[in-house]
Amino acid sequence: RMDIYFPKSGTPTAIILSCPGGGYTFTSIPNEGVAVANFFTARNMVVAVLKYRVPNMHKDVPLSDAAKALEILRDSASVWGVPTNRIGVIGFSAGGHLAASLLTHYTDSKTRPDYGVLVYPVISMDDDITHKGSCKHLLGETPTPEQRHYWSAEKQVTADTPPCLIVTCQDDPTVQIANSIRFYEALTAQK
Repeated sequence: RMDIYFPKSGTPTAIILSCPGGGYTFTSIPNEGVAVANFFTARNMVVAVLKYRVPNMHKDVPLSDAAKALEILRDSASVWGVPTNRIGVIGFSAGGHLAASLLTHYTDSKTRPDYGVLVYPVISMDDDITHKGSCKHLLGETPTPEQRHYWSAEKQVTADTPPCLIVTCQDDPTVQIANSIRFYEALTAQK
């Protein structure tokens, strides 16, 4: 499900898809969806809050939902008067992992975000820094090394990865800052 929020007046200047967190067990819609919509619509942006399906042993499902949502938003942009090159994604915690996965695993120009905003994101599935609950709920109890590699967003960055803003705290008790640092380093390495 995707709830769309429009600015109260004026032509919107951009669209952002919001992926709330929840450890891949639920989506934290009130604070990482509705509050985000209120913030960005006040800044003349269209906001789409995505209630993506949780994996439940089907790791590709959340990314499939996010990609389809971005495709729908891109198709709708011209109807809403929004430039089609100003459509991005924001994600929080596990939703940050989903956003980073969309930024690195998009399949074509319709599913490629133009920019990303990652807020205290889970990035890596490496056992030393991952958020254990997000990893378990996305990949199961015993992920293979190949699954950990594929779903570690910092290992999937290329020169075509869209530009990103990363917001995090050094003392975050839930998601280690090393996640953000590794993604930042990967982006920097690819310029």
